[in-house]
Amino acid sequence: MKLSIKIKILITFCTLLLYFGIAFAEKPIRIVSLAPSITDSLYQLDAEESLVGVTSYCRNVCCAEIVGTLTNPNIE
Repeated sequence: MKLSIKIKILITFCTLLLYFGIAFAEKPIRIVSLAPSITDSLYQLDAEESLVGVTSYCRNVCCAEIVGTLTNPNIE
């Protein structure tokens, strides 16, 4: 299937826009982790000061609020 030149240019433009949007994005202010593996990764990246919520399965987290689980979140 051949793509027209306009579609190829549009896809390239969107890809570049997405890349530069992510590359120059500011550091997240607040993070809610919905998986223990994500929480562990945040601690390894020294981003625990931005962590404000975790699931009830996350261990060794002292300062974040427990927001339930992925399948049963606390919507408040």
